[in-house]
Amino acid sequence: MNINNPNPPSSVHKPVHIYAILDEPRTIADKVLWVGGHINSMTNNTYITTPLPTILAATGHYTALTDKQSEVPTRTLGIAAERDADYKVCKLDILCWKAQVQLTADNNPSMAIAIIQACGFKVKQSSSLLKPILKALMGNTPNSAKLIAKSLGRNSTYEWQQSYDGQIWTDFDRSTNKANVVANNIKAATLIFFRFRASNSKIETDWCDPVAFIRL
Repeated sequence: MNINNPNPPSSVHKPVHIYAILDEPRTIADKVLWVGGHINSMTNNTYITTPLPTILAATGHYTALTDKQSEVPTRTLGIAAERDADYKVCKLDILCWKAQVQLTADNNPSMAIAIIQACGFKVKQSSSLLKPILKALMGNTPNSAKLIAKSLGRNSTYEWQQSYDGQIWTDFDRSTNKANVVANNIKAATLIFFRFRASNSKIETDWCDPVAFIRL
């Protein structure tokens, strides 16, 4: 027993961590509206003044999506598949925004909830840290970052990509047999996105959701 406090609290409050959640709808019609809603939220946003991809680029992708969606009832051969491909492009735009929003919220914890909600994302609060699929840490050398991915197990191969605009993705020079790699020659004080995919004899994953990083 603590002699200085004979009635200590029965529990200790753990710090609460704030996360941006995607909250993607199920039906394609709702998904199309959802994309438009995110563009509206990010346009002239107080907290993310220079979203990447840009609003102009995202709007162009959204226009292509809505055009294809309007043609789907004609049942033109292949139009639904083209619509789905356009939706994947729009979703990647939103995933990059989510990564940028999360980075901004993490750097401004007192305003994290306001930032996330103002950018059109749902908020999740947790008393424990959620283990990310991919995280980016400061590297040991200037202009570098260490990327640590969730392992797919033994005998797996990992491919890595980076992007400065959320649209054009550049492959790393090599894949790795371990779930980590060092990214070099990163532009200082510039937002960059990273992602990876993994494969082994049993499975090949999709590209993971991007993470945002700034090398100070």
